[in-house]
Amino acid sequence: MSTESFITFYMLLPLVAIFVYYFYSERRRIYFLQPLEKEKVFRCTQCGMVYTDDSEVELSPCPKCGSPNEKIKF
Repeated sequence: MSTESFITFYMLLPLVAIFVYYFYSERRRIYFLQPLEKEKVFRCTQCGMVYTDDSEVELSPCPKCGSPNEKIKF
């Protein structure tokens, strides 16, 4: 193995590893965050319970006490 190919191999190997890691982590992020974007987070004003509901709902009843609540604004 010549010196040039040795250096090229050890320069490209970390770049390929970084690309593979980036691609893998980006796919995981999309897979896990996609379902969360379709739901809204609510906090009950009566009992303080935090829960999620569909994105179409503006007022959601608390599953614990039943009082209607607005979504949390982050």
